Amino acid sequence: MVLTDDIVSYYKFDETSGTAAVDSTATSNDMTHTGATINQAGKIDKAVSYDGSNDYSRQDGNLTATADASYNFWMYSDGTKGMIYNNIYSSSVLEFIGIDTGAKLKYTSAPASGSLSEWKLNDAFPTNEWFMVTVTTTGTAGSGTTKIYLNGVEKANTYGTVGANRARPSGSNRGYLAYPASGWGDLAYYYKGLLDEFAIWSRVLTTDEITELYNSGTGKTYPFTISATVSPTALSRTITLNVVGITIINGLFNNSITGTINTAAVKTSYPVQDGLTAATNTQQGHVMNLEYEKSFVPSRTKVGL
Repeated sequence: MVLTDDIVSYYKFDETSGTAAVDSTATSNDMTHTGATINQAGKIDKAVSYDGSNDYSRQDGNLTATADASYNFWMYSDGTKGMIYNNIYSSSVLEFIGIDTGAKLKYTSAPASGSLSEWKLNDAFPTNEWFMVTVTTTGTAGSGTTKIYLNGVEKANTYGTVGANRARPSGSNRGYLAYPASGWGDLAYYYKGLLDEFAIWSRVLTTDEITELYNSGTGKTYPFTISATVSPTALSRTITLNVVGITIINGLFNNSITGTINTAAVKTSYPVQDGLTAATNTQQGHVMNLEYEKSFVPSRTKVGL
């Protein structure tokens, strides 16, 4: 399984103008910002900033709750209490991620029937610096569980005053970022801080996948691939020729071959042997068992039989 499997939405917040936050996945469930400030320096490229007063973002289309779910994002906060993620599927069916008193992260969920559940970290998160949050949750009533990770490490948490291990919520509604829930104590406040790389999955991420997302503190963005550029010096032991009508057998040319290699599409490449120099038309050394197509016009050859 790879990180793109069962991904529901991913928001990079890299936009430099407008009020839309693009969903990078095939779901294309974009968000619309209200008051939030975009084009801020983020953990990876850009981020979105919320003032804690009246800024928020809302998904344009509904998000359907699933039996399993994972949330991953980077945040920068001074620890002020407030709501980070909010989805009220109906009047009593909900799911929250927020900051409780003392800069402690809290996850809250309520199913269609039965008591709601709360998990709150025992320790405060690091303030005024970027850090990664991962919440994984699965729920069959009585056996579900939720885990909260900071910077890829699972943190100890305690259940709130309400029941634990309840079923996951069900239903479909738009999710919000930074928008408060009236009457929910510390979560009845707008979020203050920055968010970056907010992602939702319909499954529980493995610890290896969470470690991959953290990427030794550098982070990783959708679609979670890393591209590399190979410099020419890394290929200094390989040359490419385009010649025809000549087979060079080890021992036939012991001194030098001097001539012109016609310009044409490359057909074959081979390892440099015994001191041959790449990217020149004068080569010296032993070459073995090579055949080419196009033309090579030697100006001088010496057979070393």
